[in-house]
Amino acid sequence: GFTLHRRAFCYADLGRWQEAMADINLAVEHRSDVWKQDFQLKRADLWRRQAKWQEAARDMREVAATGADAAKTWTFARDLAVVELAAGDLKAWLLAVAETDKRIGTNPNGDQARWLVFATVSGSAMISSEQHDRLFKIVDDKLTDKQAAWKPHLQAALLYRTGKFQEAADL
Repeated sequence: GFTLHRRAFCYADLGRWQEAMADINLAVEHRSDVWKQDFQLKRADLWRRQAKWQEAARDMREVAATGADAAKTWTFARDLAVVELAAGDLKAWLLAVAETDKRIGTNPNGDQARWLVFATVSGSAMISSEQHDRLFKIVDDKLTDKQAAWKPHLQAALLYRTGKFQEAADL
């Protein structure tokens, strides 16, 4: 399995997608232990690199359903939100954004705050004033000095998603 998955990524780097997918599929099929989920996540990564979002979402959902440790992180939930949105499944995107928010918790660091806002405003849904106020405060409080350049962009996105178009434009 390990050799196959490494070779799959070498093939992918060379643009040899059929060979890459054949190897990663074998790696997934021949494992029944915890490594199977790891290889499924690697396969999801290969699907994403090919912009095959529905296939990536399927693999990621299957891994999440197993309760694998890799699927319990806020970064996994964030990545799933992005994939679900790209796959066009807005209901699944909303669920993944909610899970991202839950996993980040009430005291996010600057990177988590930035990604939470990205995940929340990236879809076409408007956000509530409650969400807006909480996320606006997170942006104000949690971005580090290195991330300060993001502040007006994130604030504008939040304003836009709450229908405050002129305020967003004024930033």
